[in-house]
Amino acid sequence: MRYLPLKPRLQGLYMSTHTATDMRWHKEKQVDDDVMRHPTDGEAWKEFDRTFPEFAADP
Repeated sequence: MRYLPLKPRLQGLYMSTHTATDMRWHKEKQVDDDVMRHPTDGEAWKEFDRTFPEFAADP
């Protein structure tokens, strides 16, 4: 089994302005119209955001 560290991979994604914008889409451009388009539209994700607001504040 191989281990691929997550931190360098995320840092690489956020280095590009294009991919960084895509990585923050779930927080910045979410439409709340009761249509499931992304896991952030699910009730479990919304409950997690309500339970941990300081974590949810950082996109």
